[in-house]
Amino acid sequence: METSDPQPPDSTSDLVPTRERRRRARSRRRVGIISAIIAVGVIAGAAAAFSRRDQSTASNTAASSSSAKAGVEAATVKKPQHRTLTVDAPMRLWIGGDSLAGSLGPSLGTTTAESGVVAPRFDSRVSTGLASPGFFDWPKHAAEEMAKRDPEAVVFIIDTNDANAMPDLTTTSSTTAGTDPRATYAVKVEEMMQIFIGDAHRPVYWVATPPMKNRQLNDNVKALNVVIAGVAAKHPEVTFIDVSSRFSDPNGDFTTSITNDTGNSVTLRAGDGIHLTPAGGDRMAATVFAAIDAAWRITAQAVPGHAQPVLQTEGSSQVPGTGRAVNGPSSEGSGSSGPGGSRTTTTTATPEKPPSDTTSSTATTPDPTASSTTASSTTTSTRSNGPAG
Repeated sequence: METSDPQPPDSTSDLVPTRERRRRARSRRRVGIISAIIAVGVIAGAAAAFSRRDQSTASNTAASSSSAKAGVEAATVKKPQHRTLTVDAPMRLWIGGDSLAGSLGPSLGTTTAESGVVAPRFDSRVSTGLASPGFFDWPKHAAEEMAKRDPEAVVFIIDTNDANAMPDLTTTSSTTAGTDPRATYAVKVEEMMQIFIGDAHRPVYWVATPPMKNRQLNDNVKALNVVIAGVAAKHPEVTFIDVSSRFSDPNGDFTTSITNDTGNSVTLRAGDGIHLTPAGGDRMAATVFAAIDAAWRITAQAVPGHAQPVLQTEGSSQVPGTGRAVNGPSSEGSGSSGPGGSRTTTTTATPEKPPSDTTSSTATTPDPTASSTTASSTTTSTRSNGPAG
């Protein structure tokens, strides 16, 4: 029986399936790699999209937060931080206005001067106003004072005489010439504020005139206070200090006296229902000082025992009986001590001699709104009727 040798394996037929398997494997690997790449790309794209969205959200949130913060800051504007005050470099304070400044000036002058870090000067002009420049030109005088004294802060009070000379502002909206006296007055107030602010952007503390005993005068004073407050609101440098509540009864009406913290009756107003008593000057000064102190940190920097002199500009006047700067503490316990502690010294207001190259601007003719006026460098008589401002 013939047997045949076993045949060698067909290498070609064996390689085909092997190559096919390898090809298919490679193909599958390529597909897997491509799929992986695509998947990675999709994931990366999605991640980028989410990242952009998150960044946008964060940006919007930050913007909203910033806007909210700006809104809060805009709603609570803070006064700029002023320089450090020392005995050798005190803050230069100028206090001016009508005869009510003749009460406010000496009192506020003493309070600030006793801190040792404020050098005050007051300039009170009896029977003056903004509406009668022919009698006393406040814009001209103020511009000269700002240039000469270069104060770092200004306190001003005026409008009693103006209110007295105007028609009834509660019923009259315009004069016979067709102009609104309040609008005209606003222009004059704006001019004064611009002069006080100046290029130095001085802080200005404009004090409202307190209530008056006479009803008509009081109504007009209130109306002009509203005008002044409206103009002040346009200037960040100006602080309008409304002292009305400090000189009113619980109903908001004029009062001659108040009961202080110790239960004693304190007379704030003179018999004419216009001027301030020494205690009234102290009460107004305490309110004004609080506003200045908040911005200048006078109390925190005070150096007791190193009082500065209280200067009085030549031609300025002081209402009789309001000389706490001359006669010592007033009778109102709540306002008789300054930033340096209880008062143990007396500060004398020193009238200034006019410089040789300038002329005095003392008023010598009576204001048409006043019944009688006596002006001097130290005192002025209290009028029995008519405004005293």
